[in-house]
Amino acid sequence: MKPRYLLARSAGDLAAMDTEDLVRALVRRAGEVYQIAVSDPEKQSWRASIKTVVDVLLMAGLGDVMVLLEMSTLSSDARIDMLLVGSHPDTGELSAVTVENKQWSKLAVNPLTRRITHLGAGPEDSQHPVEQVWDYCRALERQVPMLRGALWGVANLHNATATAIAKIM
Repeated sequence: MKPRYLLARSAGDLAAMDTEDLVRALVRRAGEVYQIAVSDPEKQSWRASIKTVVDVLLMAGLGDVMVLLEMSTLSSDARIDMLLVGSHPDTGELSAVTVENKQWSKLAVNPLTRRITHLGAGPEDSQHPVEQVWDYCRALERQVPMLRGALWGVANLHNATATAIAKIM
């Protein structure tokens, strides 16, 4: 089975990469793996979001955690922004975290649809990022049974204020 992710590196290795070199590598691999052309907003998302997660991993002493970027859910065309894979610090057992990166700053819940309204959302708004990451986790657990009980998910809303995040909780 061929790899269904664009890049796999340790958090430490990603931290050492130049951001533009990283984006160029992801663009090249997107064409090879998924046969797609990458949009400018997606490139900007990679520039802005990946390092925010990598920095947190390094601050927590988790530079050896493996980071898979833009991984297929294996059952659809959807791609997981980041899958962090390592060992649980207490048990040594497999541990994985699905990360959904969002560039959103101003956001609110549409009370009629429970979808998220934000700049650039369009008329249908967007799926709640927690629901999105939940969907990714369930898809991965179905496809990779060894992840059951070892998989968590997080939405990285690094541009949003605490007040904006509280509005969608």
